[in-house]
Amino acid sequence: EENQFDLYATGREVFKKMFDPIESSLHFLLESCDSLQSFRCLYDVHNSFSGLFSSIEDYLVDECPKRPIWSFGLSNRTMSSPLNLCFSFVHS
Repeated sequence: EENQFDLYATGREVFKKMFDPIESSLHFLLESCDSLQSFRCLYDVHNSFSGLFSSIEDYLVDECPKRPIWSFGLSNRTMSSPLNLCFSFVHS
């Protein structure tokens, strides 16, 4: 299908399939921080990046449980996918 990456669940599946490279990149970045205070994240709520970010957010909560995560969902359309929007807000 042409718009296969428009679904929230697809982003969660991508995270599961690509866990090792994503985890090693995030782990490297976390170790290079001297004094990590919080995370500020922007993500697209219109497509599967909302599901991918939700999975990454879960990973960050597990790795740094005492660090706050400020997440902001963005969309470049006036009417983004209501289902993706609901899933990402409920999960955050």
